[in-house]
Amino acid sequence: FLEIDRTPFVYYLGQDILELFRKEKKLSDEASIKTWLDTQGNDDEFIRRWWEVPEDSNNKWAKLVTGGEGNPYYESIVNRILWTNNGREVREAIDGSPRNEDWYFTEGISYRYFGKEFCARYMPDDAIFGKSAIGVFPEESKDIIWLIGYLNSTLVRHTINSLSPGLRFEQGDGKRIPYIDFETEREEEIEDYTNKQIEARKSIVEIDETKPLFKPIN
Repeated sequence: FLEIDRTPFVYYLGQDILELFRKEKKLSDEASIKTWLDTQGNDDEFIRRWWEVPEDSNNKWAKLVTGGEGNPYYESIVNRILWTNNGREVREAIDGSPRNEDWYFTEGISYRYFGKEFCARYMPDDAIFGKSAIGVFPEESKDIIWLIGYLNSTLVRHTINSLSPGLRFEQGDGKRIPYIDFETEREEEIEDYTNKQIEARKSIVEIDETKPLFKPIN
């Protein structure tokens, strides 16, 4: 247990999984893991649902990734945040600069802070990650898709759910996930599977009229 950050007493994980913490790198060795933009109690002023934003708003509103509904692989981004003049209004309303803003509008992965089960989703490069969404940014963008698949694997879910048995998955929990260096062929297999899961999730939200990707059937 000494090999695991904060030394949790997780004897029930089994020797094979515990060995991963000793032999493999941590996720934080291969990716930056960042906490979300906090409006410090000003959500009502700056955050809206997508249907509340006028179509002629001239890009004043940016997509805002949040904890969402807990769907893995892909989740429709239904929230928007007022972000004119590089977020000037938000900056003026909060104490200090927005947290981790260098990572806004960067392609990556997000996972929920609150939830019964750990899950990772794709995050596009036209969004900010907000309340209850932890951002994960691999050193190389080519690793994003297969890493989403790995983070949604039974191995990772069982491990992280054991390390954090409550309803919260904090930044530190993500950092200590074992990072396995797979062979290129295996990464490509995981990437192919993950892309199929992302497309499957998109096809579901396309028939949900409450989502921005909704496509009416003619």
